[in-house]
Amino acid sequence: MSKNTGKPYEKLTQKIFSQIVNQNSVQNINVQHDITLPGKTTFHQIDVYWEFEVGGLQYQTVIQAKDWKNKVKKEQMLAFKAILDDFPSGTKGVFVSKSGFQSGAIEVAQAHGIKIYELRKPAASDWIGKMTELNIEINLQIPYADHLTLELDKQWISDNKINVQVLPSGKKNLQNYEIINSQKVHMCFVFDIVTDFLNKALPQETYCEKIFDDAFIAMQDGCLVKISRLSGNFGYRTITQRVHIDVESVVGMILVDILSGSTCRFDKNNNLLGGT
Repeated sequence: MSKNTGKPYEKLTQKIFSQIVNQNSVQNINVQHDITLPGKTTFHQIDVYWEFEVGGLQYQTVIQAKDWKNKVKKEQMLAFKAILDDFPSGTKGVFVSKSGFQSGAIEVAQAHGIKIYELRKPAASDWIGKMTELNIEINLQIPYADHLTLELDKQWISDNKINVQVLPSGKKNLQNYEIINSQKVHMCFVFDIVTDFLNKALPQETYCEKIFDDAFIAMQDGCLVKISRLSGNFGYRTITQRVHIDVESVVGMILVDILSGSTCRFDKNNNLLGGT
């Protein structure tokens, strides 16, 4: 009997999440399988890694996929949370299991915002009381930041005779800039402020700004340049996804969101059933 390495299940999870991601109208989608990423203290082997960009902001999701016979235990979910804590702020976690989760694991996931799914073959109980055809409408809230602007302190630049008028090049996204004070002590990253703005944003577009007193960013040559303000328009766009599911089709796998109870179904080739 061959040993269950879990790799086929990880690749299956990668394929299924790639299809779900491609339905969501986000940019620069990147879904990888079995990669090693550096954390704050050590390196971690990641089963599936999902990265996408919305409104110039990058988002990362680490997916744990386990082809286990038994349900995921509380201590296994806590171990996954510890891995997430070792990654930069804002990294999301998803735990996918073939056999489900014990109640303690579900409580940990709920408490720490970890999405949990069952990915498995359908059982007879999955069809009890179900209609043969379903039309599902999913409303997704996608964060965005328009006109995100980090302004330099022009008066300070003039007084100090600094020959710069624009931000340094070489940064992929504005969110990656580190903000320090005049003593070169780390204050935060732009991403941290943007995340706070998004948390405060109303359903309609909201203008937010932060005024700086003693805040600087580093140029490519190491020279510090004072900044005066970060501003932009922030909000959430609702994307409606309509899925038609023909239950009479041969269903190969189902993906169940444990916390919400929603289900996605896939055919024998593991292709998402239905469409817009």
